[in-house]
Amino acid sequence: MILLIRNTNFYHYEIIESIIVKYHEILNLKNIIQLDIYLNINHNPSFKKYINNKYPKIIFEDIKKYDYYINCTIYDKDFDKLDNNKDSRRKYISHEITNRLKTNPNVYFLTPLAKTNFIYTDILPYSNEKKVSNIPVYVIQGNLNQGRRYLNLLNKILDDSYEYKFIIKLIGRGNLPKELIKHKNTIVLKNNLSFIDYHKEFLDAYCILPLISKKTHRRYYYKKLTSTINYARGYNLKCIIDNDLQKIYNLNNVEIYNNIDDITSCFIKTLKQFYKNYNT
Repeated sequence: MILLIRNTNFYHYEIIESIIVKYHEILNLKNIIQLDIYLNINHNPSFKKYINNKYPKIIFEDIKKYDYYINCTIYDKDFDKLDNNKDSRRKYISHEITNRLKTNPNVYFLTPLAKTNFIYTDILPYSNEKKVSNIPVYVIQGNLNQGRRYLNLLNKILDDSYEYKFIIKLIGRGNLPKELIKHKNTIVLKNNLSFIDYHKEFLDAYCILPLISKKTHRRYYYKKLTSTINYARGYNLKCIIDNDLQKIYNLNNVEIYNNIDDITSCFIKTLKQFYKNYNT
């Protein structure tokens, strides 16, 4: 039997491996049956190389006949095009939560905020190849511009001085945000990388920062996933996270702050923890 996984956007490649690994759960297959998997994606040589190396049986082709279907990227605007038959073999991964999308039994969400039909897409490349660094590396990932991060939080950290060495690494699309120019000599910028190179930048990471707040990025607390959560889970990273976000995701290895004024003390705690563990 054949499964077609489709993602015809130029983004969201990072969730596809989780769909490959967790398709039994998404398709609600009670019996473990092995499906022949076909991928229909936009041109991305780096992603294709990674998948071919790890899953050589997967075929990259847009086919017309298949038994099961998973679309990796849908939004509320696609609602009228979706199959809503509860016995359907067509499933959809939504990147936002809306009331009407929740009425469709074939729609899966990426966050427990949905309270129904959700999966974690936390199967990420090279997660078993972590490197040991003698200096803690803190990462911020994703789109570096377009207001996706509350950068005052990072400035609050970097405005202070510390007795311990550390590295701040920005990984993502775009350029160094103007809000961080004053700290450009402190920040390592890894931008506009290929799929493979992007994910290899996480191998030496110690801690990740979502850099959002309920006041500045409300959608991530009510109807959307911040992808930092999956990177924290997938790469087993410590996370400096605000209390409201932690109540949603209940991550294991965290330092929790309540507002911008106490994020620095959380950062110091993670520094001390790193060097205590490194020296023992």
